This record gives sequence, structure tokens and C-alpha cells, in this order.
Amino acid sequence: MLLAKRVAMITGGATGIGRGTAIIFAEEGCDIAIVDINIKEAKKTLDEVIKRGREGLAIECDVTDGNEVRETVNKVINKFGKIDILVNNAGAGRVGARTTPLTSVVDYTEEEWNKGIALNLTGPFFVPRKSSPI
Repeated sequence: MLLAKRVAMITGGATGIGRGTAIIFAEEGCDIAIVDINIKEAKKTLDEVIKRGREGLAIECDVTDGNEVRETVNKVINKFGKIDILVNNAGAGRVGARTTPLTSVVDYTEEEWNKGIALNLTGPFFVPRKSSPI
């Protein structure tokens, strides 16, 4: 087992690449903290981790909020005592509940643009920064 005795925190771990990563890491012996804004799907991923004999934790967190990220890191440390691996995976190609496809930057509202920047740039900045013991 390549990841035995390791703990991974995976943002965006509820679905897609994050879910797949959590499952593969669990198969390799890693305990997993699944961090996502979608707690319902995060719990489904947690079930998959547990089926593979690993410990896990599903945490609802908006990675664009530095305080939530810090609280999440504290929860992971309290449960596992450490974080060995950080998979900074949360992000989206399209943010919001738009029903029509976006074909050009002029199709975005300012609100959609700002949400996308926060999720895809600010979140990945906050997660390692707030995970640091400093």
C-alpha cells in the first residue's frame, strides 16, 4: 500500500476528479478528509472510503472563505492529528445555476465572473495558506 498511515485532505472531493482521487487513495491505504461545499455528495464519497477499510471525514466547506478553510483544517487535525497530503482540487469551469451555455466572456455577469475567480483562484490560494501551521 503506497499511502499507508497517510492522511489526505481533498478539496472538491465530493464528485468527479476529487471523488476518484479519494477512492484511489483509500485503496492505497490513506485516510481521507473529503472537503466540499456539497456535503450530501461528500458523504457518498466518504461511504466509498469506508467501504475500502479506511477512516474518513466529510466536511462542508466553502474554500473561498478563509475562515471556513481554517476551521476545516482544524477539524481534520483534530480527527487525524495531521495532514500529509493536500489535494487542492476544488474548482469549476462554470459557476452558478445558468441554464444557457456561456460562449464568450461577454456572456458572464460580473457576479458569475467574481464567483469563478473566487472558486478557481482565491480558494486554491487559501487552502494551502490556511493549512500551514504558521
